[in-house]
Amino acid sequence: MRRVFWPELRRRSGSETRGPRPRWARWPRSRREIDRNRGLAPAVELGASLAAFDPPLILSSAMRSTLLFLPLLLAGCATFASQPKPDVSTVPYVDLARYMGRWYIIDRIPYFLEKGKVAASDNYELRKDGRIKVAFIFRRDSVTGTERAWNGTARVVAPDTNAEWKVRFVWPLEADYRVIELDPDYRWAVISNSSGSLIWIMARTTTLDEGVERSIRDRLIRRRLDVAKLQAVPQIAP
Repeated sequence: MRRVFWPELRRRSGSETRGPRPRWARWPRSRREIDRNRGLAPAVELGASLAAFDPPLILSSAMRSTLLFLPLLLAGCATFASQPKPDVSTVPYVDLARYMGRWYIIDRIPYFLEKGKVAASDNYELRKDGRIKVAFIFRRDSVTGTERAWNGTARVVAPDTNAEWKVRFVWPLEADYRVIELDPDYRWAVISNSSGSLIWIMARTTTLDEGVERSIRDRLIRRRLDVAKLQAVPQIAP
């Protein structure tokens, strides 16, 4: 709250009665009065003397520490901002008719909904209305467990490429689905979300040749994706 000088308060109230100012109105006083009571130079001279003050002597130790580390903090922020983002650009085109069918999940960056799910696969079926019927098939904890399935739908959001979908298992929640790598013969594919934090390597069979899988990982490294987080998904031996 702004303090009001006593003369100003009297003018506001319409009272010109002279008398001592109440105690609460005795501060702040004028600069000249402060200077006179403290035995200091006039305000003009004081201002001139302050022009040559030494900041390190006046600043608190905490503020000096902040100023000391500020350049390092700014440099760290600039480095973080300059780091290139993962490349999750999609393939030029996906032939939906060829893409439909069963895809086994070979490797994935797991998230909480996939915890404990093994022998996992996706099955896609193109519907007459243009949407895609999706079935996530899995077993819990062991490949010898009972097979289960979650059923959902997907819609293509980039019809010029067919490589970007929105998948929904529970209304109204939708998940990003981007085909970022695809074998020319549709034998394997790599799926990512929009940020690159989730990745799935899928194949038409339950296993992938080691050389092929290594080549896929090299592609993902060039895309600046974190392949170190990929985990193999146990599958039923063919």
